[in-house]
Amino acid sequence: MHGIGKNDNLGLAKWRILFLVCGSLTAALGVVFLFLMPDNPQNAWFLTPEERIAAAARLAEEHDGGDKANFSVAQLKESCLDFNAYAAFLFGVLVTAPAPVLTVRNVSLLCLFYFSFCANFMV
Repeated sequence: MHGIGKNDNLGLAKWRILFLVCGSLTAALGVVFLFLMPDNPQNAWFLTPEERIAAAARLAEEHDGGDKANFSVAQLKESCLDFNAYAAFLFGVLVTAPAPVLTVRNVSLLCLFYFSFCANFMV
């Protein structure tokens, strides 16, 4: 990347070339990943038969029962009283806010919420 940034003989701006190179590498690796990664543990070519059984058992154990079609009032109350839900929402709003709206006070609040949000997940 350093060589692309130092080249002055390009027809496009240096930052555009960097975006094109990084974007094309990302897209190419995404296509490779799409074809190489298996759909489930039984099709995983890189696992031994014992590892396939263990992976399938682990996935079955972590499965919560599939899609739920009923509405749970208890879950609604729990989510309305959860600080993490509000912190995540506020973090998303502050991050996607237009740059001219961000002031020093807003940025400091953003940092405060970010660190408190991360601290809750690290405990």
